[in-house]
Amino acid sequence: MSFILKSTPPPAPPSSGRASVAPPPGGLPAPRDTGRLASLSGGQGVLEGGVLDLSRWPLVVLVNHPRANEAQTEQFVKNLAHVLKSRAGKFALLHDYRGTKELSPKQRKTLAEHLAQHLDVYRRCAACAFVVDAAFPKGALTAIFWMSTPPYPYRMFPDVESAERWALGSLA
Repeated sequence: MSFILKSTPPPAPPSSGRASVAPPPGGLPAPRDTGRLASLSGGQGVLEGGVLDLSRWPLVVLVNHPRANEAQTEQFVKNLAHVLKSRAGKFALLHDYRGTKELSPKQRKTLAEHLAQHLDVYRRCAACAFVVDAAFPKGALTAIFWMSTPPYPYRMFPDVESAERWALGSLA
């Protein structure tokens, strides 16, 4: 199970064997295992635990793998911080948690600690839109934000389209 990083420069050629994470209409792709971390500085690389798409910067799209384990979550937030620190300017997050049925206490703590340790980065975040379904325990986000208050507004949405519209609107 992996996270896939997609960044605008340079696009991977079709023959590279790298997975594309361009969101299709009406939904985001399921993560695919494509190997080890290739690159975080540009192009595509692999991050443990889900999908990170920077191709529409300043909109950052994160897709949680529903079965990401604690180690994968830790590695993902470490790499996410590295990638966001390498980019300048304001951004908005769209975090897709559809299909996720739980976040363990350790995963919740990891996410809260990540937020607290990287407030300098997240102060540049205009907003975070969470896409959740009925299976997602919305209380998990509440617990994370009790441990570490985000410096940005956030909302939960049932679909990608409304989440994206709100997140992009926050950048105006």
